[in-house]
Amino acid sequence: ERKQNAWEKGYAHAKAYFDTHGNMNISTVYVCEDGYKLGQWKRGQLRTIKRGVMNADRLEMLRNVGITV
Repeated sequence: ERKQNAWEKGYAHAKAYFDTHGNMNISTVYVCEDGYKLGQWKRGQLRTIKRGVMNADRLEMLRNVGITV
């Protein structure tokens, strides 16, 4: 359950960034105003996608906010 909450927190930050900027062109060291390390979260998601183990629902959600490999 903790992993699920961590993922949802990251996704919420990603969606907020995407809704504001229209893209997810951030570096791996990007940190949100509240201190959330969104760049690291995004890098982890890309790694999971590349390994081919990303949940299909999450993959779709990530695509909707501009995170694709």
